[in-house]
Amino acid sequence: MDVVIKMRDSIANVAAEILTANSSVFSNLINDLGLKEIEIEDFDPDTVRVFLTLIEGTEIVHIIQRQHFRELHKLSVVFDVKWLTRHCRGWLSDRIENIDYDTTFGICLFILHESLYIQQKWKIEDFTELLIEKREKYDFSHLIYEQLADFDSGIHEKEELDIFLKLCAGTTHFLLRALIERAAKEQALSDNTKYLLENINLALCFEQNRALYHELFDAISSIPNLTNANLKLILKLSTESTKNSFSRQQLVPKTMLCDMLCIGRTGGHL
Repeated sequence: MDVVIKMRDSIANVAAEILTANSSVFSNLINDLGLKEIEIEDFDPDTVRVFLTLIEGTEIVHIIQRQHFRELHKLSVVFDVKWLTRHCRGWLSDRIENIDYDTTFGICLFILHESLYIQQKWKIEDFTELLIEKREKYDFSHLIYEQLADFDSGIHEKEELDIFLKLCAGTTHFLLRALIERAAKEQALSDNTKYLLENINLALCFEQNRALYHELFDAISSIPNLTNANLKLILKLSTESTKNSFSRQQLVPKTMLCDMLCIGRTGGHL
């Protein structure tokens, strides 16, 4: 018996035994509820066709492509196709493992976005953790600059900002430039900019890029609608970071930068 799969632009007939053998969700819909037609109209039709082709047995290595990955992985989770979920996640893991200095900006940006999406959607941190481990083979700072300097990209979750900071650990130039550009566009101190200021290692910023450090605080102080509380916070952060920097230079002048992660007090790393 065939089951009709309805997509936004077409239909497909798929053998019921194939669907039920691969998916507990399809099994419930077909065997328990007796459905002969199933609508999958919330997903891109091209990706649904890829999804059905895979279930029918096409070799997976030849069919997963970047433009299909997110929807395909989501379909595998929604319909509980466990083997396909494993393959999708393995496919992404392989691409993270293969990151090196020759990897293009576009590929790294895709990997970053998908890793963040999986963490935020399903609370799976495996891929962002793998990315953080790749810092020695790839400089993510220019990627993070693009994400943070683009003020129109929307509000970032705090866990996303934490990952951005970890990916830039020990290098502050691009973080400072991004914060300066954000401040120049703000009419009031945004929650994202405030969170970054409170969690970036400002003492390390002062040591590595003193001119940009001062430019940042000039830009922040020039935001039009700063509250008194924000002005006090800016003064506090500036005073503490310069004090901590001078203290560190006197006490541990040979500290390796790799030990001074660009995460501040609430992140728990110094």
